[in-house]
Amino acid sequence: MVPNTFIKKSIGSLTLGEKLRKLRSERRISLAEVSRVTKIQVKYLEHLENGDFNKLPADVYIKGFLRSYANFLGVSEELLVRKYERERDIHKNMNKTGVSDEFMTPVKFSNFVITPKLLVITAGIIISVLGFAYLYREANTFISTPLLVVDSPVENFVTRDQAVSVSGVSERDAEVTINNQAVVVDDTGRFGVMIDLQEGSNTIVVRAKNRFEKVTEKALSVQREVEPVAEEVAPPAETSAENKQAIKVEISVDPSPTWISVEVDGDLKYSGVLEVSDVKTFEGKSKIVIGSERGNNTFIKLNGAEKQLLSPNPGEVKNITFVAIEQK
Repeated sequence: MVPNTFIKKSIGSLTLGEKLRKLRSERRISLAEVSRVTKIQVKYLEHLENGDFNKLPADVYIKGFLRSYANFLGVSEELLVRKYERERDIHKNMNKTGVSDEFMTPVKFSNFVITPKLLVITAGIIISVLGFAYLYREANTFISTPLLVVDSPVENFVTRDQAVSVSGVSERDAEVTINNQAVVVDDTGRFGVMIDLQEGSNTIVVRAKNRFEKVTEKALSVQREVEPVAEEVAPPAETSAENKQAIKVEISVDPSPTWISVEVDGDLKYSGVLEVSDVKTFEGKSKIVIGSERGNNTFIKLNGAEKQLLSPNPGEVKNITFVAIEQK
């Protein structure tokens, strides 16, 4: 029997598949998102991460997949390709050592001799191949548009805040602008900035440009809702303070503590968090103005009447006004 000449070595570093999965997990990106951007089928991405090289197409396609995947993740293309070639050769050698004795044939040694001329030709071929690979990569970069993924906000996002966080990922050397303002891209390709919003509809345009002036652009619509204007409850006509009945308001909150503010006849009488078990009573001659961080969490009793909601609005309400009524 021919002795097994293949020696297994312990490799301390991650395999290609483990490294790809780790890089993708760190960026919290799904295989579906990678497939959408790189145009690589999900099944091929799974085979790469699982190390199932025998289920992948020819080497030229696999290396193309790895270069696209590397550009998407923002890592070295050559590092992933070399790691694949090394693991591919290990798989081939392991398959060769699995041949049984009955198929063994005598080893025949040829008269092949390595000469200086052969070395020069081989070196020339290697240099030509590397040069072609470099030109191919540069041409591919020149033709393709830069990567641009916007994580936040989503399309048709609705908020009441005055600003929104815009973040995402692009290529490390890309120039990224948001509404024509340049933003910083870190070493991993990530970017993020706060953008002020106007009331109503806002359009946020995110633009990435690579060194070959190729551009990828995404436009997002963000809606800033207008705070509802509180209507003042007032009598039909002005009356003198002497002819008005004093106004009394009891305030409570449920089911959780809530911040409120109360003005009585133009003076701020209370501003703070009202506990669920507390009841605050205020009396005024002219009017009482109430604000609450949660309208539907705040209850009032006006002049001893039945308890009612301050407002059905679940958000912040301001300037809810109660005025004294004229005595008959």
